[in-house]
Amino acid sequence: MTTLNQTPKTRSQLPVVTLALMALLLSFGGVLLLLSVFYVRDIQTLRDLPDVLWSFICGIPVENGATLPLLIMLALVSFVGAGLAWGWQRLNRTRALLAIGALVAVLLLFGLVVYRGLQVSLDTPDATVDLTSEGRIHSLSVPRLLSDFTLVDNEDKPLSLSDLQGRYTLLFFGYLHCPDFCPTTLAHLKQVHMLLGDDADRVNVLFISVDGDRDTPEALDDYLSRFEPSFIGMRGERTVLAQITPDYGLSYTLEAPDAEGNYAVSHSVQIYLIDPERQLHAIIDYGTPAEEIVDALRALF
Repeated sequence: MTTLNQTPKTRSQLPVVTLALMALLLSFGGVLLLLSVFYVRDIQTLRDLPDVLWSFICGIPVENGATLPLLIMLALVSFVGAGLAWGWQRLNRTRALLAIGALVAVLLLFGLVVYRGLQVSLDTPDATVDLTSEGRIHSLSVPRLLSDFTLVDNEDKPLSLSDLQGRYTLLFFGYLHCPDFCPTTLAHLKQVHMLLGDDADRVNVLFISVDGDRDTPEALDDYLSRFEPSFIGMRGERTVLAQITPDYGLSYTLEAPDAEGNYAVSHSVQIYLIDPERQLHAIIDYGTPAEEIVDALRALF
């Protein structure tokens, strides 16, 4: 009678364990498929994998920071561990090997995410970045390929960073209601544009708004045309900004609104020099004279 009682119990539990393993493996495979479809083109060498994986995990609607992506990966690892602990004695050898393989793969991804997350959190540059200071223009010892992204531009059309390849690009983040840093930076970049003369056609100036709720394409176009009609604007979306945060060390915070609903935005103020192959070449400090920026560009030319 004891044997008869135990057999149905075993048979009733095995399908649940199998279903859990199948769901886990299918979910994991789906994640890898999405990664390969959207981001694998950005992996030139294996050392790019942590950055690309981090961008993939950060493609969720968060303003800033590493906390939420790390918690998601930790939850995934915990789920796998709990599933194995619950069904371990019910697994045959084949299922056990599949489960262990899935756990190892998830732990590897988790390790890469932690590695990249610590770099972002501690604001320490990657070994492939290795900034070397030269005045107020910090050149990367090894230029790094930037992840592609798409936003709506100041003409109300989708525009990707890859669409700007073939020219050098001076990129910076800001918002149209900015009282100081943004108009000053745009004025500097207008000087750069003028000093370049005929070479100005070889350089894009790209302004990405971190205040997409207020900065419409029409407002961006009107604002930028006051400085230089050729300047390009992009309306930032939180999901995309979260995705590209690791590439630029982007930081921005929407402050609490006042009684009239107006609010300020704290944001990064550096300019990023990108080469025609979409590689980050240098980070330029706020306030760097236009002449120094022009000299840096002509040295690259």
